[in-house]
Amino acid sequence: MKNFYFITFGQFSDSLLGGLPPEILEHTELMDFFEPIVRADFKALETYIYQSASPFDIPITILHGLADKEVAYQDLLPWQQESCQPIAIKTFSGGTFLFLNSCLN
Repeated sequence: MKNFYFITFGQFSDSLLGGLPPEILEHTELMDFFEPIVRADFKALETYIYQSASPFDIPITILHGLADKEVAYQDLLPWQQESCQPIAIKTFSGGTFLFLNSCLN
């Protein structure tokens, strides 16, 4: 969905049903906290225009949820173009919001 960050709060919450844990979606206070953060992430993703540049000379670690339906492991490999050093891909059970699942358990 293009301009996902512009949709209403109700549409936004409904769209996150498969990603955010129910413990967050069911609590107004947590949604009030996380909604602007997640919405800002979507805005960054939807409006960013990649510009090729020289690779950084720093290590890059990528956290990947194995249940993420949007990003496959192979999609992470091009990150190697952004660093002179080898990238590290750490995989975890869970999906897009795997860090929230870990915090809630």
